[in-house]
Amino acid sequence: MNKLLTSLLMIGVIAGMAGAGTWAYFSDTETSVSNGFTAGTLGLKLADPNETAADGVTQTWSAGPIAPGAAPTSAWVDLTNDGNIAANHVEINFAIGNVNVVTPIEISAIDDADITDSIDVTTMTYGTTAVTNLLLQTTTGTFDNAALEAADTDNDSIIQLDELNNVNLNDLVPVPTPSSAQAQRFTMAIQLQAGTGNGNQGDDATLTLTFTLNQDASQ
Repeated sequence: MNKLLTSLLMIGVIAGMAGAGTWAYFSDTETSVSNGFTAGTLGLKLADPNETAADGVTQTWSAGPIAPGAAPTSAWVDLTNDGNIAANHVEINFAIGNVNVVTPIEISAIDDADITDSIDVTTMTYGTTAVTNLLLQTTTGTFDNAALEAADTDNDSIIQLDELNNVNLNDLVPVPTPSSAQAQRFTMAIQLQAGTGNGNQGDDATLTLTFTLNQDASQ
């Protein structure tokens, strides 16, 4: 009798456990919808004395006809960022192109093959509120800017236009910031050397400056 009662009790417990597993609990499920992801932008714009902010400018430095020893020709480019991502730094690359050698018939002198080695860069600065003199020589005869020091291949402590070819000025700060009216200004002045000979009469060349706005210090 005791064994039968024990068995019946065990069966009841097991049945009760099985019944407990079928009980229902409340739940409420909601969803997060319309999740969107949009990449930010860097929007470098350039302006110069002749053009308002745009994706590029032309003939900022339009020097000519220039005479040996004439006053330097100066111009500037303003850089702004109308995107919505803050930039880390600016870099500027220089490239010489379309060198045109002209030998006037009435001049018997042997023509200099390239006028760009007779054009001195007399001013080069970057910045607005904090202006950096890129031609600074804290130690006389040595440019503080490593890229310009390396470019001074004739070691005359003056940068000629031909020496700027393929030069890249990197890590220029301060940088343009989004939603800011404050532009950063690059200024450069050039001058035809007073001792430029007759062989360079009529010669010309072009210079292209490429400005790059970089997001990260690693770039």
